[in-house]
Amino acid sequence: MAQLWGVVKDNLGNPVNDATVHAVDIAHPRIHHTDRTGPAGFWAIGGLPLASSFVVVAEPPFHRPELLPSARMTVTLPGASNPYTLTLNASPKIVSGTVTSNLGGTNGLPVQNALVVAHRVDRNGEASTLSGADGRYQLRLSAGLWALTVKPISTTTPAHWVFPLPPQLVHFRHDTTPEGKTQDFRVLIADSTVVGKVQLPGGGTFGTFGVPGPFSVTVALFNNEGVGRKTTVQVTEPFTLRVPHGGYRVVVHPHSPQFLGPLVDPIRVEPNSTYDLGTLTLVAKDAAITGTVRDEGGSGVAGIPVVAWRAGAPDTLRTRTAPDGRYLLPLTAGTWHVQPAPGPAQPYLYTGEGQSVTLASGQVQGGVVFTLTDAAATINGQLVDEAGNPLTDVDGWARAVNANVQNGAPIQDGEFTIFVPPGTYGVIAALPAGSPYMSGAEKQVSVSDSVSVTLTVLEKDALITGGLWDPRKQEVVTGVDGDVGVWSDGNWAATPINKGNGTFRLDVAAGLWHLGYRIDPDAGYVKLVPFMNVPVDPRVPAVVPLWVVQKDAVITGTVLDPNGLPRAGVPVIARAIREGGKDVVLRTLSADDGSFRLEVPHARYRLGALGGGPNLIKPVEKVVVVAAGETSGGHILQFRAPDATLSGALTIDGPSGLSGEALVWAWSDDGGFVKGRFPITAATGTLSSGFYTLNVLSNTTWHVGAAFETDTQFWFARDRVTLGSGNATLDLTLSGPNAKPGPVVVTFDAADPQRIELADGTHIFIPGGAMPVSGEVTLRIVPIATLPHQKHADVYKYGYAFLATDSSGQTIEDHFNQDVIIGFRYTDAELAALNIFEPNLRPAYYSTTDDNWTFPDSYAVDTDANIVTMQIDHFTD
Repeated sequence: MAQLWGVVKDNLGNPVNDATVHAVDIAHPRIHHTDRTGPAGFWAIGGLPLASSFVVVAEPPFHRPELLPSARMTVTLPGASNPYTLTLNASPKIVSGTVTSNLGGTNGLPVQNALVVAHRVDRNGEASTLSGADGRYQLRLSAGLWALTVKPISTTTPAHWVFPLPPQLVHFRHDTTPEGKTQDFRVLIADSTVVGKVQLPGGGTFGTFGVPGPFSVTVALFNNEGVGRKTTVQVTEPFTLRVPHGGYRVVVHPHSPQFLGPLVDPIRVEPNSTYDLGTLTLVAKDAAITGTVRDEGGSGVAGIPVVAWRAGAPDTLRTRTAPDGRYLLPLTAGTWHVQPAPGPAQPYLYTGEGQSVTLASGQVQGGVVFTLTDAAATINGQLVDEAGNPLTDVDGWARAVNANVQNGAPIQDGEFTIFVPPGTYGVIAALPAGSPYMSGAEKQVSVSDSVSVTLTVLEKDALITGGLWDPRKQEVVTGVDGDVGVWSDGNWAATPINKGNGTFRLDVAAGLWHLGYRIDPDAGYVKLVPFMNVPVDPRVPAVVPLWVVQKDAVITGTVLDPNGLPRAGVPVIARAIREGGKDVVLRTLSADDGSFRLEVPHARYRLGALGGGPNLIKPVEKVVVVAAGETSGGHILQFRAPDATLSGALTIDGPSGLSGEALVWAWSDDGGFVKGRFPITAATGTLSSGFYTLNVLSNTTWHVGAAFETDTQFWFARDRVTLGSGNATLDLTLSGPNAKPGPVVVTFDAADPQRIELADGTHIFIPGGAMPVSGEVTLRIVPIATLPHQKHADVYKYGYAFLATDSSGQTIEDHFNQDVIIGFRYTDAELAALNIFEPNLRPAYYSTTDDNWTFPDSYAVDTDANIVTMQIDHFTD
């Protein structure tokens, strides 16, 4: 029977549907009851203990961000005065701005009916609006940290463009003070076209494969920065995609359970051109894996996701177990990694390393069995503030960890439930950036069946402030978009830089923070310092200058092919050569006539070009010195044709029976780089081996490396060879095995936060709503040792591939709605063994379209705790 009831209304007196009403026992915060309002705004809560006092508050639905929570009221039972009206007042905080294109000069041309989308970072929340004919928009938002982006829809004019930057941060104070913020968007008009067609295997008809009729297929083009476009057409029909020129990965996703998309090599689209992909042929799922997922007692478990993927392929295939625990997963011929992925709401864990299964066309491989760890015990938690008051307006992630087990669950409205095996655990909360609270100390709990725990979170009682500062001109810099992120002991906070005055303000707790910042790459400035350590005292604000320097010089030149013809759309890159400037990297693309113009701060640079294609070697890097106010011109960057081969035997120094592919690479001191993948075969009683051939330049010294890996081990070789006027032979023996963690795969609802940790301490935190999709998401994290080393990049042991797919199995290539945080651990001993100097340690991702390692915009290296932390807005290797 209901003991408390009433209605929820907005500031105009209208009933609010889908609002959440909380009643929390003040003395016992774990007694927390909720109800969701219907169309009439009515709510009712029963089952409450008598002789208790409750805090009652209403939270607006996530899709009504213009409303604020109701005022908190205290009700004592018995004695309630029903009905209660809970009013959600309008937020006094507004963000507005304009959407313009890169055409039309400095001010750009307005974009009409652009969809401006805001996602709240610290809680679930979403808002959107359309720009007007003048490009202007306005959104009323609640307090907190918001990430804004812009997208074209069917009625947008002009229609074909991309927003080339990650979501932009806007922060409103956690109070009811009126605030107005400005956030403009400059979009990049598509100047080129990609065309093609997708066909059935062998060009067959639908009847051939038992398909009743046409189905759709999505073709997506995205670069390694998460920028791109996609289209959906009927299979066998031509497709057309308008994109800005540049390099792109091509992903084909058929909306049919019988086929997979083909693997397509990256492409480079030149300015104002049409690139014909030709006919892309789908692959039939003509093989399968079957098996059972069991609990520790040997009984089948229903409803467990089972996931499979191929190395080097973006698609992730999955199914769910039947009531008896059995599953059937249709696949194609090839080698697949398969493993179960129980979700956070399922009382099981999978702690194994998965299985590798090789299938032939038409083969059904049975007996692929997995055993889960039972996790039926529950840790039920409630967040409270430092005064012990229950919190109902906090979301995040809670995790329970001991030496053998780790698991976690979303914190929603201040509550969480974690499934674990019986044992003793350390329990701690992780809260997203923008939250008014930070996680407190870990709490130890022992659980055999079920246990309740309260976690105290801390108010932010200290301040980091500062602004953009030009040390050359000794002046504050204004008019530049950017944001600041800080990390400390698993806590993360972020805020935008005020474009009007160049300053920022970040509420934090006292302690040592690691700060990174990023600015608009199209601004007239470049940041100088990649990250800094900031000690914060609660009594005195920490003032931090963010060093930037003006682009006050120009480098020009021309990119040519080996025959002296101009190369359009080629990335040209300039790396600063000076102390403190190792992270200053600028780039542009060559124009139709091969010319390039690169605005830079005056300094000394190493100038080069990237990409070029599989049969070309990058131009010789040039050292360029340019003074303030001057132009250094006439630089010719000419790609080179290979004139020699480097070849040899590959031997895996390990157990016989290994097979797969080895990656072999070679780089030269003048900027040359080549790589290739070569088969490794197993022979009975002998070491696994193969053979490689690289097309290289004669009369050059090449630094050669090779890597081979399985799911949990890798082998590595490194050598050097100087070629004369002809070919050369260099045999490589790959030493090992070296350990690496097995892959991890999780399934979760895109609206919920998620935190995953690998066996080597690498972890990722995904705020709720960060994924640009709805429904279930599958994320796989695969440690990868077969990543190339280059002149400017030695890989620390191995890297990671982060790949996410939506509920249909389609790869998530778009920019995220907000940043996710990734942390990597390292040891001093391993750095020394690899001859890597700790101050030079940087996170980076490998661009398959440019064959180049790229630093993220914002990261920090904690040399005391030996952790590298970065924030990213898209997934890549």
